[in-house]
Amino acid sequence: MDSMNSYVHGYSEHETRRLGDQADTLAALLHSGTAYPAGSRVLEVGCGVGAQTVHLVGSSPGAHLTAVDISDDSLALARARVAAHAPGAAVEFRRADLLDLPFPDASFDHLFVCFVLEHLPDPRLALSSLRRALRPGGTLTVIEGDHDSAFFHPASRYARAAIGHQVRLQSIAGGNALLGRQLQPLIAGAGYRDVTVRPRTVYADPSRPELVDGFTRNTFIAMIESVRDDALAAGLTTPADWDRGIADLHRTADDGGTFHYTFFKAVAVNPPAGPAFRSATDSDIPALVALIESAYRGDSSRTGWTTEADLLQGPRTDPDGVAAVIHGTGSRMIAVEADGRLVACCQLENRGGHAYFGMFAVRPGLQGGGLGKRILAEAERFAHQEWGADEMHMTVISAREDLIAYYVRRGYTRTGEMSPFPYGEERVGLPTRDDLRFELLVKELKGF
Repeated sequence: MDSMNSYVHGYSEHETRRLGDQADTLAALLHSGTAYPAGSRVLEVGCGVGAQTVHLVGSSPGAHLTAVDISDDSLALARARVAAHAPGAAVEFRRADLLDLPFPDASFDHLFVCFVLEHLPDPRLALSSLRRALRPGGTLTVIEGDHDSAFFHPASRYARAAIGHQVRLQSIAGGNALLGRQLQPLIAGAGYRDVTVRPRTVYADPSRPELVDGFTRNTFIAMIESVRDDALAAGLTTPADWDRGIADLHRTADDGGTFHYTFFKAVAVNPPAGPAFRSATDSDIPALVALIESAYRGDSSRTGWTTEADLLQGPRTDPDGVAAVIHGTGSRMIAVEADGRLVACCQLENRGGHAYFGMFAVRPGLQGGGLGKRILAEAERFAHQEWGADEMHMTVISAREDLIAYYVRRGYTRTGEMSPFPYGEERVGLPTRDDLRFELLVKELKGF
């Protein structure tokens, strides 16, 4: 997949100059806090004409930098720019598609991705693909803008419309000029952890002439001006309205004008290799029954804290019960594996506006190490993103105060709504007391 063919700004000499002006003007703002240790392996994804590359070389002179781009012409310009600005810098330039990088797994300690994701039809897929090349514990840095953050004086509906036309054209090309505000959920959804996003704001007025020239005129307005022909060809505007909008944008760079824009810079960590999640099949049924029994029944369950051995004897489930979950409409049994063996499982049911969580079992010897939290988070993510569920429901034996407290710490709310225990149904166990009942716990699903 040629993932950068949708670059809406084109590859002209004008665009090359604009990118250089942008990088040079904003270097302190955008690159502050980004310096990689000597000897570290850094991959710049989508280096373009090398506008950001020269600043990476300057801030991390001892790092081993590899820069990739899909365009041979851009790579040639990048090589020339680095040679002119940092003669002798050790930068390896490679032509590559970021969705099919030609590097072994875990080849890099750090990834740097600046003004790239906004041009991709599926930025989350791109971020997920990049994880393969980043070592566990390595960092990802992403910088994107958001054109809706542009505020200016004097106000002009024509200028605002011109910006909107650029946003529309980028969307038609498969990109998103408003991506900056989405970085946190986007990166977290791609599997990265410890995601922090901070705004990097540009404000220009006559007291800051370097920003008026470098950013307002030569970066932002130049970017909008570059799509004039496309906007007219697409029927988005008329020549008169377009020219009025551009003229009004230039007024923001004159005496008495002001301009504001916000970039967003995210830093995240590629988590260590963890458990693998998949849908269970019929071949898993014997192992799933044994796992569930080991977590809740008998002496073996007492090595973990989820045991119900003091409340119930007999089976916790049976092969027919597990098979019903695997094959049920709107139902999914998630099998969790680590190092090639089954270590945990859970049940999910799509019940319209909410999902139901049950049959949660973690191998007793692995309980208390954080695995359960990861499984619960994955179940919540799946229910919300794949099924559109707004809430997760579960029922817990009300006598299990320790287990209820665990779920409360995970964001679940006790509803006080009780349902009877199925006394007499031996397939779910033989109670040792006569006061068992279930309490409904609910959690609102958001932030995925």
